[in-house]
Amino acid sequence: MTFSQAEAQPLQVLIVDDDPQMLRTITDILRLNGYAPSGATTGLGGLELAATMEHSPAIALVDLSLPDMDGIEVVSRLHALSALTQVVILTGNASVDSAVRAMREQSYDYLIKPVQPDHLLATLERAGERSYRRRAEEGMRESEERMRQIFAHVSDALFIVDDSGIIVDVNPAASTLTGLSLEQLQSTPLADVLPELDSDDAADGRSRLAVSVPATTATRVLDIQSARFAPGVRVYTVRDLTKQRQLEEELSQSRKMDAIGQLAGGVAHDFNNLLTVIMSYSSLLLGDIEPTDPRRQDVQEISDAAERAAALTGQLLAFSRKQVMHTRPISVNTVVAGLEKMLRRLIGEDIELVISLGDLLHLVNADPGQLEQVIINLAVNARDAMHNGGKLRITTSNAVLPADSRGKRAEPSANGQHLRALLHDQRTGQGHRTGTGHGLWNRDAVWWRSSTALGAESWNYVPHLLPRPGDGGGVGAGGRGNAQRPPR
Repeated sequence: MTFSQAEAQPLQVLIVDDDPQMLRTITDILRLNGYAPSGATTGLGGLELAATMEHSPAIALVDLSLPDMDGIEVVSRLHALSALTQVVILTGNASVDSAVRAMREQSYDYLIKPVQPDHLLATLERAGERSYRRRAEEGMRESEERMRQIFAHVSDALFIVDDSGIIVDVNPAASTLTGLSLEQLQSTPLADVLPELDSDDAADGRSRLAVSVPATTATRVLDIQSARFAPGVRVYTVRDLTKQRQLEEELSQSRKMDAIGQLAGGVAHDFNNLLTVIMSYSSLLLGDIEPTDPRRQDVQEISDAAERAAALTGQLLAFSRKQVMHTRPISVNTVVAGLEKMLRRLIGEDIELVISLGDLLHLVNADPGQLEQVIINLAVNARDAMHNGGKLRITTSNAVLPADSRGKRAEPSANGQHLRALLHDQRTGQGHRTGTGHGLWNRDAVWWRSSTALGAESWNYVPHLLPRPGDGGGVGAGGRGNAQRPPR
């Protein structure tokens, strides 16, 4: 069976010969023998024909003597179009010089006119075999390159090991997973760099989640799979699921907190209804009782207790994020002081809470409930990061917004002055920081956070209100020691 018969598609053959009769004869012979010939009588015509073919010609029969250009030049330009085209020189004037020139252009067959059909077909058979071999080699090279690119860019860590468990090759993701370079990993036992591995992982098609707690790092969750790659070679695919599991845990915790918030909001809403009745009737009683009546003090205590309870339900509504935002001029010191007891219960006994309230703070236009939510969120974040206890410091002061502030930027206040709320946690042990964010207690707030292994700081800057004539310079009743109940 000839090469052309073995192929599903006939080989494309380009014939370039200035003799129309010769061109027609060769075309007929090739078509009768299963080839797909195309012909041109000039070098330029042959090049244009080759360029317009859907696939480059497998074989080119080129006459050295052409009317518009030298046949060797045609061969050179054909190779520029396709390096896989096999060229056969066809000429009636053979010489040593022309043969050498043809060899230099990688033309390995040389036919002298007149050529016998059997000789022509035998030559084309050899050229077709070379074309098939070259194209197969090129396809294999491209396939290997694609596999190498996939191997290098796949996000899973790939370890190729021999039957003794020694690493033969790895991809960049494996270097990232282990923290070792390719040179360090090669010729190293896989078990030394992947302690989560066990003997059962060598089973084909087996997938296992491996969880480890090394002494120096956090818990690592790996999905390990293996398969026979070649005789004596096995490939291990390792996917790091640590971050995914952390996100899943944080999502689960967030959902729990949302459920608790919804419960707290529902309880606070119902409790507010009861407090409304208590406060209404205590107000009526106070209106009916004379100031000198000794019972008036008892009723006043009931009214004050109801107001304090209303403040607590407001904090619960802020915690559940069900309180409608109502901005008004408020004293940040008053809000922080009112939260102190609640914050101490939230952060626990192993964390020391230190509150430092600035003197003569300006008022700010904000929603007190949302401000409480911001402080609670940041305090909970700090608590979650201080597994072994520590110190949480809350500081308020008047300040000028730094020029290099980062984070959410807003228009500066009219006089450039802001109020700053600073939360700083100092932990005795390292921890993973999570939380629900800062919240939005003022639309012009500017905030950012700085974190290290020993602690973190969160700044919140808010433009303070401009003073009105006769209001004492716009300074709120929020100095140190003036801890009133938060306005509702």
